[in-house]
Parts: sequence; structure tokens; C-alpha cells
Amino acid sequence: EEVNFKASMPLDASQAKPVDDPQILDRLYENVRDKVVVIDLAKQGISQNDIFIPRNVNGMYSLTGWEDSWAEANGLYLNGKEQPLSRWPNDRHYARWTSSIGQQTFTYSESTPSRWANAKDFWVGGFPQYDYSYVRMSVKEIDTAKKTITVIDNPVVPFSSYMTRRWAAFNLLEEIDVPGEYYIDRDSMKLYYYPPHELDGQALEVSLLSRAMFDIRKASDIMFKNLNFSQSRSNAIFMENVDNIDFIECSFKDIDVNGIFCRGTQ
Repeated sequence: EEVNFKASMPLDASQAKPVDDPQILDRLYENVRDKVVVIDLAKQGISQNDIFIPRNVNGMYSLTGWEDSWAEANGLYLNGKEQPLSRWPNDRHYARWTSSIGQQTFTYSESTPSRWANAKDFWVGGFPQYDYSYVRMSVKEIDTAKKTITVIDNPVVPFSSYMTRRWAAFNLLEEIDVPGEYYIDRDSMKLYYYPPHELDGQALEVSLLSRAMFDIRKASDIMFKNLNFSQSRSNAIFMENVDNIDFIECSFKDIDVNGIFCRGTQ
């Protein structure tokens, strides 16, 4: 018999309702307004502390998971398949900013970002200068008149007006435009989701745990065998100052940081 460890909780998909809030509908693309559904997470026992905005990734110091508390944004899973967080551009493409203003601001030329005047809790990710140096920063301000975006901190590798200049935006209600995309409003505690098919009878889950599933310190001679770990926003296993820890025929799936992270081990 399989033993499964999941860092997620099931949602009652039958509670998904059509969006009827005029202000929300106005922020969605017209062609998806009748396709996006909303689920009240608070009514399903989820608190605001469970909804997480991931920390900044600053240059070459990327997602190493060297801290036991490192966590990514909440994942959504339909029948065990991870759903894509809303983003622009789609399909892992990137836009290119026009120029930079100081270290924290860049300009854009496309019309799409100007739809984001009411957006909140979104971030940008990309490559300011070099393809080996990824930056992810929460957005402090978007000025749709000047077509500028300002992030909350100085990137180690600042935005430049030359080199790579690739960027994308994530976690936007306004950019739910393909089946599977979702966005969580932390203030209202509502999940907005464009399901790829009807949700009746389907398994819908959201990852909540923001720390390692197993935190092992100053331990030795432990065996994990025939275990499945999945749907974690953080590390599945975090170990520090341990010795002779065995993992035999274990699987790791949809782990946002590391399957196994070891520090100070022998």
C-alpha cells in the first residue's frame, strides 16, 4: 500500500461559483468573464496567514532553499495536476522592457500592463542583464500613464537599458486568460480560477504548508522507504547536522523548492 504525504488540503469544488461582482468582471478579459469561477477560501477553513506571497529572488542568489522556511506561492492542483499561476506573457514567454530608471524602475511599451492599475500582490520576474541571473521582485507601483513599473527593492543585478531585459508578471487577476490559470486575492480570501473543464466530482487541492514537510536536525540512522511526497510550497525534507539518513524508493512530485535539502551533514 502506498503512503502519500501531501502539503495541501482539498477544496470543495462544488462551492465554485460564477463571478458576479461587477468590479471583478471589469478587470477580467471579456472573453473569459463567463468562464472564471470564484471560491471563498475563508469558508473552506483557510486563513489569510495561509496565503503566501513568495520572497524576492535577487540575482544569482536564487531558489537554493538554504533556509527551512523558504516557500513559494500557493499551488493549485486539479486531479493531481498542478495548475499555472496567472502570468503575462503566457507560455513561459517574456517581454522586454524599453529602458530603466534607476535601479528599481523600468519602462514598458506594450499596452497590456496598463490594464493592471488596480492589481495588487503581483510580482515581476526576469533577467535584468544576464540569462544566468534571475530576479523576482514584488511590485511597489505601476504608473500606467508613464508606463513604468517599480519594484520594492534594489536588485543585486539592477535593471538596465541594454543586455537581456526580459521580464514577465505573475499573480494577476487581469491575466487569467487560459484554462487552468488562477489567482488568489489575499484581502478577500477568494480564489479565481479558469477551470479547463467542469469541476463537479473533481479533486481540487491547494498547497498551504510554508515550511518543510519533515524537519530533521541532529538525528541519525533513519530510513524513509516507499513514501510519496507531493504538493509542497517549500522543501519536502530539510535536514541539518544529520548522519546516515536513507531514502529508499521514495518519490517527490510538485515540490516547489527542494525534494531533499541537507546542511551540515556527514
